[in-house]
Amino acid sequence: ASSEESTKAASAESTTIASAETTTVASTSTATTTTAASTTKEESLLEVDVAKAGDDGYNTHLQFIHIPCTFGHTVEESGLKGAIKEDGKLQIDALKGGQMQWGEMIPELDQLSDVTGCNLFYTPSKYWPRELQRSLLANRSLFAMLRDPYDRMANEFRMQVGGIDSVFTKTFRKDISQREGHMEREADQYQQFYKNCDVNAYLQTELKKYLAGDRFRTNCHLLPSSEFFDAGSGMTVEPIDERKIPDSFNQFMEKHHASPRMEASMHNLWCNEISAYSLNEETKGLIRKVYAEDFRLACKYFGYCDDHEMFCHENIPDMCGSKPK
Repeated sequence: ASSEESTKAASAESTTIASAETTTVASTSTATTTTAASTTKEESLLEVDVAKAGDDGYNTHLQFIHIPCTFGHTVEESGLKGAIKEDGKLQIDALKGGQMQWGEMIPELDQLSDVTGCNLFYTPSKYWPRELQRSLLANRSLFAMLRDPYDRMANEFRMQVGGIDSVFTKTFRKDISQREGHMEREADQYQQFYKNCDVNAYLQTELKKYLAGDRFRTNCHLLPSSEFFDAGSGMTVEPIDERKIPDSFNQFMEKHHASPRMEASMHNLWCNEISAYSLNEETKGLIRKVYAEDFRLACKYFGYCDDHEMFCHENIPDMCGSKPK
C-alpha cells in the first residue's frame, strides 16, 4: 500500500468509533413517524442522565447474555440510568433506582476466555469460568435478544466494514485480527469487500471458514445464537423478540418490574444500502446451514417458521436498504 493509502486508512480507523450513532427507535406500531438519524460522538452516547433513575423498588436480578450483533450495546446502555466518564473510560455511578451492569459494562467480562479466545462478554456463558458463572448468573433471570439470522449476518458485515468490534471498549477489527494471530481481514481481498459493500463475498468467505472449524474467529461474532441460549449448569435464558424492538424489550422489562427502557438504538452507519434483502442464494444457503438451530428457536418461541423469509427493521433508519418497494 502507498503511504497516502496508509495515511487514509489510519485516519479512517481513528475516527470510526467516534462516528457511532444513536437513533431514536420508533415503536413498532408507529414506524412511519421515525425521525432522521442523529450522529453523535461516542462519548455523548455513554453519558446517561443520573436524574432519570427511579426509586429503589425495581427488580435488579436480571442478567443480560450478549449475543454479538443483536443490539447488545443498546441493551447494555439501557441498563444504566447513571454513568460518568473518567480518564476516558466508562465508570458506573452507584447503582440505584434499578440500574444494572450488563455485558460489556461488567469489568470481569473484559478478560479473554481460555476456551474461545474471545472476550467473555462475547463468549457463551457455558464457557465462562465457574466462579464467574456463580457470581454473575446464579439466582438471576437470564435473557438475550434473538435476532433473525439473515438480518444479523447482513449487519455483522456492516459492523466489520466500520472496523468496530466494540463501541464501549473502543476495540477495532484490526485489534482482534492481531490478537487472533492473522491479518487476513485487513488484507486486500477483504478491503475490497468493505470498499464495495460486498456482503455476499464477505459472508461466504467467513462462513466457509466457520464451517471448516474456525468457530470462534472474529471474537466469536459468527457463533449461532443457540450457543448463547445454552447457558450451562441447567440455567435457562429467556429470549426477547429482536424483530419487535423497542416494544418487545420494554414489555419484557415491565413484566419483570425492571427499570431499563430502550429509547435509542446504537447501530451501524456503513453500507446503508445493505440488508438481508441483499443476500444471494449461496449466502442464504450458508446462513441456513450455520444457523439452523437459530431458525428453530425463532419458530419455537415467536412463530417465525419460514426460514426463507427476509426481515429488516423498518422502524429504524438505514436498516432496510435494498428491500423491494
